[in-house]
Amino acid sequence: MLNAEDRTGQLGLTVSTFLSHSPHQSNIESDESLTEAFRNRTMITLRRWRAATCWAFLSLLVPIAASLVLPTPVANAAELHQEFLDGLRARGFFEEALYYINTLEQKSTLDAEFKKRLPYERGLTMLKNAQTMRNPEAQEDALDQAAGQLETFVRENPNHELVGKAQAERGNILLGKARVKIWDANSPVNEDKKTQLQQEAREDVLAARKIFQEAHDKYKEIYDAFPKFIPADEKEQRAARQKAEIDYM
Repeated sequence: MLNAEDRTGQLGLTVSTFLSHSPHQSNIESDESLTEAFRNRTMITLRRWRAATCWAFLSLLVPIAASLVLPTPVANAAELHQEFLDGLRARGFFEEALYYINTLEQKSTLDAEFKKRLPYERGLTMLKNAQTMRNPEAQEDALDQAAGQLETFVRENPNHELVGKAQAERGNILLGKARVKIWDANSPVNEDKKTQLQQEAREDVLAARKIFQEAHDKYKEIYDAFPKFIPADEKEQRAARQKAEIDYM
């Protein structure tokens, strides 16, 4: 477990690394509302951490807050937001990632296509955060919230390319919950609830099986949409078909 100072340093490193490696850095324009939102969130977070290096970190985060905005063209904005989100999650900053998603959701200038995937990004972040929790009740609650966000994404965007992945994650969540219920059912302290827990576990497994089948069908649909023959010079199209084939298989 990182202490406050280490955590501050790690998040500062995430910000500085992003700034130095982002391919969109030269296109970025400032956005006062997003900057202010991140400034406010940063101050709350730093007070909670009470780290000795907080002001040094703030000097790093203010530039990134000014940078994470709408560049030109719009497609680059989505790539920029996705890059930063992935960086936060990869380093375990799940609360910050969720706040960032909520901030993006309120932006009227956000690319419409990217906005559609925010429930998926939120659900994925909640899922990864839940996997780090040690309290079973808190973990189950977080998993339920993650599943709810993924279900919302699938319901609102049935033809999105990420539906298959969202369904697969939902299935994995249900299987994880079923395993926990089976363990609980075999515990002597739950003897009076054993039958109920076993029934709930069976229902979760059946629901997961149905979701996995839906994910499989979606992957197949995406793969079948590609032509059987793609010329060698169409490298992006061939790479996209190969990815679709891997997902399907």
